[in-house]
Amino acid sequence: MYEIFEGVIEKIKESWKKEKFPVHADWHHYIVPGAVLVALRNAGYPVSDKDIEEGLRRGINFPGGSCGFAGCCGGAYSAGIVLSIIKKTNPISTKERPEIMLLVIDTLNEISKYPARCCKRSSYAALQKITEYLNSRDYTNIS
Repeated sequence: MYEIFEGVIEKIKESWKKEKFPVHADWHHYIVPGAVLVALRNAGYPVSDKDIEEGLRRGINFPGGSCGFAGCCGGAYSAGIVLSIIKKTNPISTKERPEIMLLVIDTLNEISKYPARCCKRSSYAALQKITEYLNSRDYTNIS
């Protein structure tokens, strides 16, 4: 998933028309759900094109600047998107909802170690926490 994330960043850099490529821009967070879901599909998990498109759609809907305006970074939000799609949850999924929130909290705790904003670093924190989460559980039967 890291390679996929970086590959997308490199493609964006190739077409970047401005002077300096930003490390803080909310679009970094849009990439995270897509990169993780594609990586899972590439590893043989049953992740559909529709799942990937949904992850990207949800990521795009997160308002930029929320880290400072609302206290929730898009990186943590992206981690929640991934887990909610994997678990196929919705707002009334009582068993999985707290588990997703705990992953978001864990990701926010990691991101909060750095006082200055950096969307790219926050996206890497999300990738790290998602990886740790998935590695700590048996997801051989994701459906």
